[in-house]
Amino acid sequence: VTPGLYTTPISTDKTLRTGQMRCEPGFYCTGGEKFSCGASNLWCPGGMDAAVPVSAGYYTIGGTDALHRTGQQQCSEGTYCDNGVIHNCSVQRGEYCPIGSPAPQKCKSGQYRLPNQLEECLPCPRGGNCDNGGGVASGTCVCTCGAFVHPHLGGRVSPSGAVGASAPH
Repeated sequence: VTPGLYTTPISTDKTLRTGQMRCEPGFYCTGGEKFSCGASNLWCPGGMDAAVPVSAGYYTIGGTDALHRTGQQQCSEGTYCDNGVIHNCSVQRGEYCPIGSPAPQKCKSGQYRLPNQLEECLPCPRGGNCDNGGGVASGTCVCTCGAFVHPHLGGRVSPSGAVGASAPH
């Protein structure tokens, strides 16, 4: 039997089949039999003798359900793709996901991100608390009591009451 084809008619015993058909998208065919593609991390474009593993930074698409995927698509900015499934990045946790991310990028401990500069990790300002890789600075973000980081001040710490509001105690 030709790889990527299954034998027909299916209602007949496998050893008595005389015809062949091209394997449909969402399935792979080997040994004259047709099988579901299998999982969200695999896809089958049709005419294949094995399921195709999804590429890093891609998620599977098409088909009738997660067991019959027919293609893959690259993750867009702001998302990451793990094992064929798309997830949203969490800006609040300091994650950044450029196009095609297989996992979110986080700042190192002692760094944080500004909302308008997500690609860049900045050193935590004096008085700040960025132990877990930061987060995104906002008007009252990552700083200890009595200080705050304001995104329009370039990430500088302002004393309590200077501009905006201080961080909660």
